[in-house]
Amino acid sequence: MKNLAAIVVLTAVFSAATAQNKSKATAISYTQIIPGKGVGELVLGISTEKAIELLGLPEKSRSYEQEQEEEVVKFGKNISQEICYNTHYDRVFKYKNDCNAQIDYPVYKLYFRNNQLVYMILTSYGYDSELYSKFTAGSNIAFHSSGERIKKAMGHPEVMEERYVGEYMFMQNGIDFITENNEMRAMFIYEPVENEVAQAIKQMSGY
Repeated sequence: MKNLAAIVVLTAVFSAATAQNKSKATAISYTQIIPGKGVGELVLGISTEKAIELLGLPEKSRSYEQEQEEEVVKFGKNISQEICYNTHYDRVFKYKNDCNAQIDYPVYKLYFRNNQLVYMILTSYGYDSELYSKFTAGSNIAFHSSGERIKKAMGHPEVMEERYVGEYMFMQNGIDFITENNEMRAMFIYEPVENEVAQAIKQMSGY
């Protein structure tokens, strides 16, 4: 009987310790952006239902045709140079800071194909620094990091544009960084690209 009681106590202690460790791990992974995967529970491959469970309802939900009209036709974008338009998505969720999110991630857009998340955009625009400053990618690349910091942490990008609005594309890692005035303001996360799409984007960009 004493042995049984001891086992029960040890099991309870072990379970509590395991739960505490899981809690700590969740807290760490929640703010760590992993190239080619995502951040926290917001990872590539989750369903639209899971995204809504995590973030609440989006401000806007657009079809492929609606997104093309709003972002490509209206602004004259060259879709062959942008990975998100080569993922063959069929649904886009657009978020902003007051979308009644249940878990706070600095999300701008989520792209889905066949009800699975295939591409995401995280941004500091429209979010309080108290929120977005928690999130880092790679070797501690935070929002407002410089282009030099990005290159030091990630190496030389496959495609790079260093102007007032800059872009650092690491297609083999599955992440791009967008800077404004040499401060990182947005991250694009997707599955690593090493095929003809990546080659075409490099050629179109002059690489």
